[in-house]
Amino acid sequence: MRRLYVDSSAFLALFRRSDGRHADVLARFQGLRRRRCALVTSEAVMVETATRLRYDLGLGATLEFRDNVVAGVADGTFTLRESTAGLRAAAFGVMEENPRLRPSYADCMGVAVARDEEVDAVFGLDTDFRELGFRLEPG
Repeated sequence: MRRLYVDSSAFLALFRRSDGRHADVLARFQGLRRRRCALVTSEAVMVETATRLRYDLGLGATLEFRDNVVAGVADGTFTLRESTAGLRAAAFGVMEENPRLRPSYADCMGVAVARDEEVDAVFGLDTDFRELGFRLEPG
């Protein structure tokens, strides 16, 4: 079974219908779900996505995002990794290991979770993940 880490950039493209990548990301996301791929995300992605949606699209979109993730966790579609001391240390370690790059803390947490979960790829649009050694889908 394929395992993918889902980044906030994918979630944002899913909810922002005006995003130029919306249709492509939506189609690919639906395909991943149909193939029952194991999808993993992090608490940091939840925070980052909810914040952006709240500011950009309002409360309704933010609560729709929450409801979708909660339903995905309940039905086994998603694994939501909560922040731990070990993951926080690993996230800051990613920053230290890559001083020439400028990934956000949420992206560094994503790298830490993706490494820990041994994912096959990152589902997202943020090229930092590619620069940090991951295959990026949809690319």
